[in-house]
Amino acid sequence: MSWARILGLALSGLVMTVGVALAAPMRVEHQIDILAQTDRGEDGWFVEPSEDANWDKWHYAVTDLNHDGNLEILKAKSSFYDGNPHLACEELIERKWERHHAELNLAGNAHVPDILTGESAGQPSVIHDAKSNRYYYIFVETVMHGEYESDTSQYAVCLDGDLFITELATMNWQLSGKDGSVKVRYYISDPLKEKVSEKRYANITAERFPGAEETGGQIYWLSAEKMWPYVQRGKLYNLLWDSYEVFLGEGR
Repeated sequence: MSWARILGLALSGLVMTVGVALAAPMRVEHQIDILAQTDRGEDGWFVEPSEDANWDKWHYAVTDLNHDGNLEILKAKSSFYDGNPHLACEELIERKWERHHAELNLAGNAHVPDILTGESAGQPSVIHDAKSNRYYYIFVETVMHGEYESDTSQYAVCLDGDLFITELATMNWQLSGKDGSVKVRYYISDPLKEKVSEKRYANITAERFPGAEETGGQIYWLSAEKMWPYVQRGKLYNLLWDSYEVFLGEGR
């Protein structure tokens, strides 16, 4: 083989190596710094009082839901019974000062659950499907229908380019006002509502994600009110870092 050929192959390999290196995500510290510097302005991710009368209902967390090394700002707005909950996700594009606004996709009977900012919702189960290399975050929401009835639903949230929410199963609880008896019914929610046993309801994640690994996760939500003084002073970095550390299981 000629030296020119050998040199050409070597240079080709070097270019490929540099390309892979350039495609790798930025250091976490740099990404959090970018998030801290892009909170305000025309394309800022923080919802300011001038933009939303209910700005104080928003909560924020730094996550890496799809574990690709590119951090996201996860945003949830609670309804507090007098509005509609919202969920949004803005993921950093590799090595750029830009964010990808993930579209929200509701699968089957799902809606946006008003649970993502609650204490219990900060500790979802995490399902890793090795086949697809997708991560699913299992949240639980309880909705009261008056004093004597409630629905407790399980949801799977997945970031895969866009943000997908699937309602997995629901437990309906009813208390009789006459004799105090309780009726509990269980339903599989997606793709069709189907009445099932308590055992099947309890094992819905194993059924939907066979063979997948299930672990505990943590999301540290920062309230808008807590963040606002730091936003005004341009001092968000430490708060965002604290949120990400909790997501890693290293904080608090």
